[in-house]
Amino acid sequence: MQKYNTQEVHDYFQAYDGLANHLGVTVDEVSETHCLASMPLTTNHKNGLETAHGGAIFALADIAFGAACAGAGFCCVTAQSSMSFLNTGKVAPIRADVRLIKAGKTLMVYTVSVFDGAENQMAQGQMTGYKLGTFEDLLKKRK
Repeated sequence: MQKYNTQEVHDYFQAYDGLANHLGVTVDEVSETHCLASMPLTTNHKNGLETAHGGAIFALADIAFGAACAGAGFCCVTAQSSMSFLNTGKVAPIRADVRLIKAGKTLMVYTVSVFDGAENQMAQGQMTGYKLGTFEDLLKKRK
């Protein structure tokens, strides 16, 4: 199965993921087992306490998870997720670090850690993706 590099995955998300574009998410690094993604921390990403909004944090984690699956050559949808919010985030940018735990026949399991620009860990979680097919097949459908 073909694996995809950072630029290919980033370009796909820029072209086809409306939420990633709206939030300003960039895919910074992708391998078969790992993904780093980041986004700015503007007033549009903050809650009423002027810290990173939990929904924005989770969205970044979910988008980075999808990019990690793509880097491994798969198109996955989130089947299960669990996120613990540990600290507030006040310093831009925020970034998600996604690491593969298990690649099974139908499921991909990853840990997700989210940090602010001062390296404060804001959230820690686990995401499980259900494989819909290959990322290559998804790209072919888009052409």
